[in-house]
Amino acid sequence: MRTGWVGPAVELWDTVAAFDARPVPTPFSGSVIPTIKPPVRVALLFLVYLGVLHGIYQLERRTTNRYLERPLTHAVTVASGYLAAVLLPFPVEQRGVSVLASEGTAVLVAAGCNGVEALFLILAGVLAVPAAWAVRGRALACYLPLLFFLNLLRVDGLLYVLVRFPEHISLAHDQIAQGMGGLMAVTGFP
Repeated sequence: MRTGWVGPAVELWDTVAAFDARPVPTPFSGSVIPTIKPPVRVALLFLVYLGVLHGIYQLERRTTNRYLERPLTHAVTVASGYLAAVLLPFPVEQRGVSVLASEGTAVLVAAGCNGVEALFLILAGVLAVPAAWAVRGRALACYLPLLFFLNLLRVDGLLYVLVRFPEHISLAHDQIAQGMGGLMAVTGFP
């Protein structure tokens, strides 16, 4: 193990490496139940956690929509508005809960734009790794704000393209911004 503070990604990586180094009992070593190899176990747990988080999210969207979707969308809209006021060369105003507008055009921060899918990928990945809860907590405390900030840059970038280069919005939204969503999801993994 490394000494000193090395960061959550390195801590998670060291935990996985230590977990992989443990001897895996074979069916002939006295165990009646065959064991699952650690990388397969992590992958299966990741898929289970991701499915549970997505199922809860879909249930919430179909019922109340007020515990995750609406507050997260509102937070992304408000924070994107403040960041756009600093970064963008034109004035931006917030209209309602989920709309940023400028120079006769507007961006709607909808269900896919609030970063909830990337949030679930990071949560499921951190929960699936066999690490101490303190390490998992530090990883989430480090990567969730980073994920949120990257999503704000993505939303403001789309607003900039929509105002300055409206003919390229399809490329920017469907290709580049979706790629940034995938990048956001993997930023928390070593």
